[in-house]
Amino acid sequence: MHAATVALVSALALVSLSSACRSSGGASSDARVSVTEAGAEIAFGARKAPLPAEDVGKEPPVVTQDEAGRRLAYKTSAGMARIVYVVGDGLFVGPLVAFPADFRAAPDTDHALGPLFEAAGARRGDLVGEVRREKGEAGVVRLLIDAAYVDDSAWEDAQKKLPPANEAALREGLAGGLEVGKPAIALRRAVSVVDLRAPARAKAVLARAKELAAGTAEPKAVAALLRAAIVTDKAKAAEIGCEVLAKGADGADTERAALVEAATLAIAAADAACPDPKLLEAVVADACLPYYRCTEAGPVSWSDTSKQDEPLCTKADLAKAIAGELGRTTRDVLDSGATRPGLFAYAALVAKDRVPAAFVTAQARRRYALTQPAEPSCDSAIAPGTACHCDEATLRLYACKQPEASNVHIGVCRFDVDDKQKKIDKVVATPPP
Repeated sequence: MHAATVALVSALALVSLSSACRSSGGASSDARVSVTEAGAEIAFGARKAPLPAEDVGKEPPVVTQDEAGRRLAYKTSAGMARIVYVVGDGLFVGPLVAFPADFRAAPDTDHALGPLFEAAGARRGDLVGEVRREKGEAGVVRLLIDAAYVDDSAWEDAQKKLPPANEAALREGLAGGLEVGKPAIALRRAVSVVDLRAPARAKAVLARAKELAAGTAEPKAVAALLRAAIVTDKAKAAEIGCEVLAKGADGADTERAALVEAATLAIAAADAACPDPKLLEAVVADACLPYYRCTEAGPVSWSDTSKQDEPLCTKADLAKAIAGELGRTTRDVLDSGATRPGLFAYAALVAKDRVPAAFVTAQARRRYALTQPAEPSCDSAIAPGTACHCDEATLRLYACKQPEASNVHIGVCRFDVDDKQKKIDKVVATPPP
């Protein structure tokens, strides 16, 4: 009996040991970690990959692998296990897990593409290439969906190379970025490919726009959402627009300016007003921007040649500009760096007869009658105080930009503005200030 008991105990021990080995899923690997002056590296056959500097000390760790030889692991200096994935003809560093690595619990390659892309750093393009080699374009689509939270141009580069046949799958997968609570970077990816104006997405678009309107994350993507929301629910889009303006109308940052533009467009398109009337007035604080003036072609742009004497845009001009803006595609809005937030704020103020008096005064001075000699030019070598000719557009612009000044000095020109007689005259040469 004693001998049988010993045999049974021994058998159970062997079973237990075998079970423990199977639970880890690990076996000794031919892969090797080496440490040189350049840093640590792992090699597995012809495949090689650099390792995080903090992972390996002076003594290279032993490497184990799963049964298929597609995932490797080693013990880091901190006592965790690092998973390394075989993808195509490459090796790529994956997540840290508890040591010893349990390959049955660790994600397989298909479920680790997002973290792999994030960890790949400068090798992200290489990872995309190896995923394409091993899993085809469908694998690249899965990587792009799972790695949508990673802010790197390598993501856009991979997206551009996708065949048209795979774009629908990418759109469907990225639509999750429109959901409330998802990372803001995922929204940026989503708005670049998803049809934001599709009726089925209307509620999600509106909810996501409202969630992010008062924040600072991904303002251009939020602008795209808000513009789409105007099409489906103008009133709610206008409410969100007011929330955006309450955060501040500073347009120094081009992406923030795109969101402010979407906000003022939403308010103007809905013929709405904000609870605080000062919000729209703040957007038109600089009264002398070109797009408040209109020609037959519409609002004047920065690149138009102008004498600064065009009339202000009329209600009809503004209505046409709003309609044109609503017709722009999401792609056009995302790719453009030009914005006109003040134009639509002005349209909303005109509609409610609330244009600030300071704005009206500045614009009126711009169109005063101008008297000056045809020559000599003020920038020629003439004595200070000599009557001269200055660039007309410059005179009119600075009459507008300095609405309380009766004597204006700009560059080599000095001139008077007479508000009673509505004249710009007495243009003389003067040294630069």
